[in-house]
Amino acid sequence: PQMAPARIPDALFFHADGSRDEMPLPGGARNAFPLAMARAVALREPGHSPFLLHGEKGTGKSHLLQHMAASLARQGLRVILAPAARFFQHCPLEEQTAPLFWQQADALFLDDIQTLGGQPRPQRLLAALLAHRPETAPVVLALEGGPDALGAWEPGPAARVRQLFSAELTPPDMEARMRYLQQCCRENALDLPREHLRLMARRAAHFHGLRSLLLRVKSAWEDDAARHLSLDDLERLARTGPVQACHAGHEQILAEAARCCDAAPADITGTGRHARLVMARQAAMYVCRRHLGLSYPELGRAFGGRDHSTVIHAVKKIGKMLESNKDVQHLVARLEKCAHQEQPDSSPTDKLFGA
Repeated sequence: PQMAPARIPDALFFHADGSRDEMPLPGGARNAFPLAMARAVALREPGHSPFLLHGEKGTGKSHLLQHMAASLARQGLRVILAPAARFFQHCPLEEQTAPLFWQQADALFLDDIQTLGGQPRPQRLLAALLAHRPETAPVVLALEGGPDALGAWEPGPAARVRQLFSAELTPPDMEARMRYLQQCCRENALDLPREHLRLMARRAAHFHGLRSLLLRVKSAWEDDAARHLSLDDLERLARTGPVQACHAGHEQILAEAARCCDAAPADITGTGRHARLVMARQAAMYVCRRHLGLSYPELGRAFGGRDHSTVIHAVKKIGKMLESNKDVQHLVARLEKCAHQEQPDSSPTDKLFGA
């Protein structure tokens, strides 16, 4: 008996909802060619498809695919937009049945095709889909990196992809990054001054980095006390993330570390470089890491917005000094009592640090 043709799952088809229509595209003179190619595909102009869109991570390739897919979907085309790995995982077709795909879809947009490296079946099916593509069917493939990323592919499929028109997308310019941040702020109900947005745009050159930084700002913004972020606060967020009270016991350890060097807790989390302050700070990081189970990024945020690499160095240093330095042994033991919610002894400060 004749079998029904394999059906493309509905979940792979793109449905325009207008939510991304206002998202800005990467601008700048260097991106004029890929943007012109994308507009031609969206307008279904002949001779511009299929083409390969490549560039660094976070340059806006996925946004550009979404704009093209949305434009074609509004024209009534059956559009598939999906990460390449997901598409081939759910696509029921094989190399021999590739023509059936174009009976069910009018346009194909695949993102992150570099993930197909070392997978012969998806590579061959992609080559077959390109070979049987109707002349008027738009096809755009997005690749992270350059065409050299196809080096792990089989020669046949790799050669077919390399033969496509190629357009490199470079990082968005300052204007595009500002427009992106403004749109994201509207979506997240954040009312940030323009000088704050400009600082963020200078600190992140890609959409991916801007989104990550904005999530940090949103996390801090949800705390009413942080509604008025200064530029210095924002600078610290750009480096490490929001300062959070990450564990109920870390404040007691900070307070005890401050008592051990006749200082205030703010001095421990501050930028002071006196030997006693540095030792107390590093010992407190070590105890919080060992007994409270805090991650390095969490500790960095709790100790004045420091980078996680600084915390890693401190923990390793104290761990090594514990092998032979009795002052450090006494200091850590005293802080560990706080971690176990015991009362510390009253050993003199000078005995803990030496002269």
